[in-house]
Amino acid sequence: MALAGDVLDWLESEAEPPFSVMTHGEDLDGLASAAMMLGATGGAVTITFATPRFAASSARGYDVVLDLPAPRGGVLLYVDHHASNLRYAERAVLAFVRPEYPSTASLLRDLLEEALPGKLRRLADLASMADTGEGGEEAAIFNSVARRLLREGRSRLSWIVSRLAEDPPGEIRDLVKIPEIKREWKRIETEYTDVLSEIKSLRGVAESVGPRSALIVVAAGVPGFLSPMILHSLRGARGLVILARPSSPRISVRSGPEARVSALELAEVSGGGGHERAAAVRLGPGGLESLEDSLRRAGLTVRRVTVGGRVK
Repeated sequence: MALAGDVLDWLESEAEPPFSVMTHGEDLDGLASAAMMLGATGGAVTITFATPRFAASSARGYDVVLDLPAPRGGVLLYVDHHASNLRYAERAVLAFVRPEYPSTASLLRDLLEEALPGKLRRLADLASMADTGEGGEEAAIFNSVARRLLREGRSRLSWIVSRLAEDPPGEIRDLVKIPEIKREWKRIETEYTDVLSEIKSLRGVAESVGPRSALIVVAAGVPGFLSPMILHSLRGARGLVILARPSSPRISVRSGPEARVSALELAEVSGGGGHERAAAVRLGPGGLESLEDSLRRAGLTVRRVTVGGRVK
């Protein structure tokens, strides 16, 4: 791989440490990637946690951007694995956008090579498992907590990244043993007992979604940070699954391996992006009803269910 092993030397020739790093703050891939940069530089980074939407429109420039669209303000080193983010590569001085990688962390591991401490290499495997939907409930719990902390306690996200760098988990199941994750999840279980029970009940519904079907789940009374738990409960669907919220134009799309229409296909025709089987879309005029009509015209059987007791 071009420049592999020389990336940090190049970065040091272009910028003074500590390097400003912006990373995806909503999931394991973004946090693991940040932890790997922290370890590789000996702590010489300042980390900003962001969502894809914020990153794409940010006028601020960064030294490094990980697992996000490159910002309008530009970036020196850009590392990402989303096919839909290839168009942002022109905003970077040096860009590595490789959709063939299962995670940004796995790409970053190859780029850093011997600069990455050996104990952190396994983090990339865990990030890949989580990002491809193979991380199970533990990955969904981790990502749900990360999403909540991104909105309520970003300093605690910094603590989690430091923990990942200093004492990286060896297995997916160890993610939920991280003290900050464990404490916050207990809070969530106490606050949202009924909602979590309702989310788990979606597993039976998902099993009825065949390759030529689409299931629209409207999360009317579920906090947004629990979206990973909903999507985990819907993982048994063989067709298309759409997660929507009454108060938001953004929807999450997942597709099974046999789906007639993939998540990325739906996203691309709607101006969104992501991965082949996991993507995001902003609804256009007509909203969810218009999308539902389009799916039916495409020959899909569409079913809509609601989870949660009240609109937020």
